[in-house]
Amino acid sequence: MQDEIHLDATREAVWKALNDPEVLKACIPGCETLDMVSHTEFEALVVVKVGPIRAKFAGSVTLSEINAPVSYRLTGEGKGGVAGFAKADITVSLEEERPSLTRLKYGVTANIGGKIAQLGSRMIEATSRKMADQFFERFNGLFTDGGSSDQSAQQAYSPLPSATLDPVAAALPKAAITAASAPAPISAAAPALQPATSAATHVPTSTGDGDVSSATVALVSSQYITVNLIDVSAEDDIVAVAKSAPASPARQTGFLARIFGGGTGEAPAKVATPAAKKGGAKARHKAALVTLNRPEQRNAVSLAMWRNLENIFTELGRDPNVRAIILTGAGGNFSAGADISEFGRVRATVEQGTEYEVAVDRCCDAIAASPKPTIAVIDGYCMGGACNIAMSCDFRFARSDAKFGIPAARLSIVYGVRGTQRLLALVGVSNAKRIFYTAQTYGAEEGQAMGFFDRVAADPLRSAKAFAGVMADNAPLTISGSKVLLNGLAMGPGGLAERDANQVIERAVASEDYRNATEAFKQKRRPVFAGR
Repeated sequence: MQDEIHLDATREAVWKALNDPEVLKACIPGCETLDMVSHTEFEALVVVKVGPIRAKFAGSVTLSEINAPVSYRLTGEGKGGVAGFAKADITVSLEEERPSLTRLKYGVTANIGGKIAQLGSRMIEATSRKMADQFFERFNGLFTDGGSSDQSAQQAYSPLPSATLDPVAAALPKAAITAASAPAPISAAAPALQPATSAATHVPTSTGDGDVSSATVALVSSQYITVNLIDVSAEDDIVAVAKSAPASPARQTGFLARIFGGGTGEAPAKVATPAAKKGGAKARHKAALVTLNRPEQRNAVSLAMWRNLENIFTELGRDPNVRAIILTGAGGNFSAGADISEFGRVRATVEQGTEYEVAVDRCCDAIAASPKPTIAVIDGYCMGGACNIAMSCDFRFARSDAKFGIPAARLSIVYGVRGTQRLLALVGVSNAKRIFYTAQTYGAEEGQAMGFFDRVAADPLRSAKAFAGVMADNAPLTISGSKVLLNGLAMGPGGLAERDANQVIERAVASEDYRNATEAFKQKRRPVFAGR
């Protein structure tokens, strides 16, 4: 794992903070103690949670290859009893871009053994990324929000008074509140994020009575990407129409056009739903509406946005109250693709190009791997890298005037393996070659004929909400488990591990939802799924 972060401080101030045990203790997630044994040695006690395993690791940290104030190497070893062991080798370097701006770059290699290692590389990597993001968000807070290199670490990292906190943040555990700032209300504009920081690193995972979804949304909002909660229901009128679908193939096309907002014709009469028949309330669920909100640049995706999208979809995927995720763009366009205007700064060398592609892959993998059903709602242009984002979603609903294309051949760029695999799975090899070789732009109807778009509608957002309501009413474990199997199989040989397949199948069979649904079937009532 490797990444970088820009800090509004001198290189000397950053170096001083990196060598201060009190600062490190405050910034390391789960750190209970960090004692300096010598100028180059520390002893630490850290609580780590990876998936279902929670363990306390006792170990040591040694500094070597010290070149103050430019770089050093940290080697850490820890043992967590039956949970296993971990050894990490971390390189840190500081580059002074301006007198008061420092670029911190780091690289991590790790060896893990024991019970934790059995959880699989994906979960371990996700946990490592989350912990790194947490560390650097806290560390960045020392310099961006009232912290000063001349203050003590404790003063620089003191929590905000409770009276200044947003109501959502005030309801969270103290561990969820950092000194960076209280999260803004959902409707407020959040401050800009540095490329390596995360706005979604302290979301509570409890499934208790609190509204976890509201906390999630408040914490993942960022500049240029907004997140809102919306109600979706399988009982919405547009879905009620679907229940009277005629069986005749001749009438099916017109029916689907009416359902998904396209075409005209006489709408069939509404059908009484199970809830209506019994006089019960409509079953409503929460979905997250994620909006690329940079309309002046046609929602072009910057490097910071790639990284923030990864965090947003990861955290929404963890929220038990979010049943579906809808991704769209503001201002009449989905997205013009990657922000080429910043390529001279963030993608100018082979090394930067590799790092950029890693960020793109991590973003798209996070979207594709989300356990929640995802729908891309596409207006206007969906170009280049935006196609990669859209293809990572489970479904793509487009307005009739939508256009898509991958103009990589006009920039001498070769698409990555994952993006190429996703395009191939959607449109087939002949159409994929056509899209790549010609670099042309295609309309909505042609995109649907190719298989790129699933639906073309006059109001694709309305269609997406209704479709999300249908899926939200079904068993979450079936959807997330099926996604693991289908995505893995679609990615070709080796894309699906038998262990992963067996795990999601067994989890569903052992779930409360399975037992409750079988009882509901016997009692001839509608099952209610909780996702556990």
